[in-house]
Amino acid sequence: MNLKSFEKGLRKELNKWFSEKGFAVFEELGFTYFKKQEGYTDYVSIRLGGKAYLHELYAQVSMGRKIASIESYWEEYADLLGIQGGMRYTMNIDQLDERGVSQLAITVKDDDTEAVAKARDYIIQTFENLLYPQAELLTDIKELDRLHNDVPDTRRYGSIEKWYRRMIIAKLAGNENYKKILNIYLTMHNEGLQEEPGNKDFYEKRIFVANELDKKLNNVLPLNDPKAIV
Repeated sequence: MNLKSFEKGLRKELNKWFSEKGFAVFEELGFTYFKKQEGYTDYVSIRLGGKAYLHELYAQVSMGRKIASIESYWEEYADLLGIQGGMRYTMNIDQLDERGVSQLAITVKDDDTEAVAKARDYIIQTFENLLYPQAELLTDIKELDRLHNDVPDTRRYGSIEKWYRRMIIAKLAGNENYKKILNIYLTMHNEGLQEEPGNKDFYEKRIFVANELDKKLNNVLPLNDPKAIV
């Protein structure tokens, strides 16, 4: 079985299973399923590949959840920041090894007649027993605050929205380090402004959005119910 046949067979099996669970196929993003619910949207992404010289095929699976009440605070600035389309996850559930490679994967031999069935069962079981329960656990502002803000991060680069998301989550969680989180971001980007004058527009826009978001969050009170984010 080659990779194309593997993908065709797996798509057929998973399309049926996920559709029965209320998911639709996200055609623009390849092998991805999504399900909109009140207050949030779940995405399940499948990645396939293979090593012909080893006669192996593999399937990886991960899940993301976008929580509208968090993302809505910053998304109005997406165009200004140059953020185009795509899926914006409030949380991304995937287990990575020290190289950043997903550990949520199954490898099968390309001559295994049960290859598609094994990959299908692995993906379904991983979704039901690991990914979805983890998403449910993290749909709690205190858990998200621990996930996003417990470990200080001074990396200037990465996804543009990650720092805005940290600010929003910290504010809603009542994190006493909210101002520290904001100031780390502003300091990093002001340093970037000094060190890279050729990227002035890049840094000024990010600083502007952080300050505007801070104003927006000024009178926002912590959630009384950690689960009230959806």
